Amino acid sequence: MRFLNVVNCAVLAAIALAATPATADVVVIANRAAHEVAFRVTGTAQSAAKEYRLAAGDLVPIPVEERASVSFDSGGAAVRYDLDANSVYFFFSPEGGSRLDLHGIGFATRRRPASKNAPPPAAANGDTEIADVAVVPVKVFVDDERTVDRHWRKWTRERIEAASDITEKHCRVRFKVVAADVWDSDDQIKDFELSLREFENETTPDPARVAIGFTSQYERREGRFREPLGGTRGPFRRHILVREWRQHVSQQELLEILVHELGHFLGAAHSPEQTSAMRPTVGDKQANAKIFRVGYDPVNTLALYLIGEQMRAKGISTFRDLSVETKMQLREIYTSLHRALPEDPAAEHFLRILDLPAGPVPQETARPPAGAR
Repeated sequence: MRFLNVVNCAVLAAIALAATPATADVVVIANRAAHEVAFRVTGTAQSAAKEYRLAAGDLVPIPVEERASVSFDSGGAAVRYDLDANSVYFFFSPEGGSRLDLHGIGFATRRRPASKNAPPPAAANGDTEIADVAVVPVKVFVDDERTVDRHWRKWTRERIEAASDITEKHCRVRFKVVAADVWDSDDQIKDFELSLREFENETTPDPARVAIGFTSQYERREGRFREPLGGTRGPFRRHILVREWRQHVSQQELLEILVHELGHFLGAAHSPEQTSAMRPTVGDKQANAKIFRVGYDPVNTLALYLIGEQMRAKGISTFRDLSVETKMQLREIYTSLHRALPEDPAAEHFLRILDLPAGPVPQETARPPAGAR
């Protein structure tokens, strides 16, 4: 799926907040072993220790305090590692058996550990509590061709709710439908960028924060999709357009297409991981497999969680509103993704809009966790 490389960022209005305390640091742990993994993390934000069970291929972001560690069983031996905040880890089986190990992908720039005596960050409204989940209000649109389906309000709401369950799991951000409408699309337009421009010009997200349009304008050539299945102009832009072609695309693929575009809206770039919803081309039938999990890869999950923290705490409206520390972390994440996909424009675009002064190229570091015991 093509990312539309447009530099300007539109202002997103304040995010709706519900008052509950939260933390600022996270570790993302993925399971790349062939079986379920049980482990225990101490130093989590919710409690002194917490038990987790992670299915093969799944991941979990875990809010942590300044010191955290993970312990697990590896072939009958107890193993414990210290964890760095704002890093990615994954379980794997070195020999394909019951023995487990943990590998980390770290980024050199991390937040300074917050003092335990420091007050919680203030919310955008001046209170001392911040949201447990950031809620992004959505206005749904369908083009005039889709209104022949009298149930369009139901299926659009259900699909956005299903995609929202996935974004909330990865970064504590939900999308909530608050309005719905129809727009008259031009049947002669076949170019996707022109379709997106038409949608932007003819619709307004008000009273919501973002407009999500579903259109039947589509074209196939020689058995392949000629145009992208969806797109947006970039993070926090106010319009997302998704194409419908149910004769050829399954419900699970349509869900993954929406998850992909919501990922771009929240700041996810394209990933080289072929099981990620952020791989450059979705709608490739992978999502139809029973064992396939629609979700984000670990590195994009870290980026989304860091951005989601800023949405919950500060109600940010553009990338320029992110804290300098978060921007520096994102620069390293996007640099690593751009290095993996140098011909893809998404990560490069995100790097430009971070609005950071030029500096040395950050290096992603792969290593075992510290303090193995």
